[in-house]
Amino acid sequence: MPNSTEFRRDIALRLWDFDIDETPLPYGLLNLDAYFRYQTQQADLFMHDTGQHVLVRTHQHVIEISQILKDDLDRTQAQQRMRLQNFQNKGQDQDKACNASLDLVIRLLLMVEIGNIPNGFSGNTPLVWNQGTLSQFLSTHFTQKTTSSQERVRLGRIRWTNNLVDHLRLFDDEEDEMGVNIFHHASFLIMQQKSAASLFPRGLIEETLRTLALLFPRSDKAAMTWYKTNHLDLNICRCPHLRAEDRQIDRFDFWRERLILLKQAFDEAEPNSWSQWWHDKRRGVHRYPLLLEAAALLLTLILGLFQVILGAMQVYKAFRPP
Repeated sequence: MPNSTEFRRDIALRLWDFDIDETPLPYGLLNLDAYFRYQTQQADLFMHDTGQHVLVRTHQHVIEISQILKDDLDRTQAQQRMRLQNFQNKGQDQDKACNASLDLVIRLLLMVEIGNIPNGFSGNTPLVWNQGTLSQFLSTHFTQKTTSSQERVRLGRIRWTNNLVDHLRLFDDEEDEMGVNIFHHASFLIMQQKSAASLFPRGLIEETLRTLALLFPRSDKAAMTWYKTNHLDLNICRCPHLRAEDRQIDRFDFWRERLILLKQAFDEAEPNSWSQWWHDKRRGVHRYPLLLEAAALLLTLILGLFQVILGAMQVYKAFRPP
């Protein structure tokens, strides 16, 4: 059954060559609930119109195509290998169905949005893999430098993303509030980190886990309930503690530019309520004088009120002698 532990163990073993029962410390049990919700979402996007736009029909088809992709061929070679497989396509355009099937399985294998949805629209701008092997394409994308914006930004909220490419990317929502995308599938990253067949550039997955450790420290126990309530991967806050040297920005190669921009946004964000101001620990040195001034003002008000009451009582006694 798709929701059984045995089924999920088999999928993890055949897709990523990883046994989910062998979870490395200090992580908890690898929970793939979030991943399989993503898998269902992607399947629905690609298999509309009774699935006539793709060759994929079963999980076995996904496994077979993933084996072709893990051989790290270029796209043309992967398509040629797929044509040798025994797929029963209900549509008329075999080449388009072959291409769409490759894109779907890449998404399920790597959690990276590559290729357009056939006759559909997701609202995102996917990557397009046309040249080189898949690992070369990923290496080129993740190692290219991005230009940081010099404009003033305001960080408003977090948006949890299923697309690794969007990790730490800032965005503007409809209310003109800036937020940051966070790829929260820590269990998927752990499997990729331990997989000998990973197609990602060396060091990318380990560095991504370090960004999660930086943003969601293990010491924040109160956040665990919140993550569970929002159906997130709980291993996001179980990443190992980072040493001081591992927090230095020059230790990040793939996500450095986005971390710098995120730090800028965080530093420039201002509290919007008394609760946020009280919990804002970035400017503790500036907060304590304000607290002292507020305490002094409150004490002055109390003493003034006491003097008024005392004066009123004295006047009352003067006009009402015993």
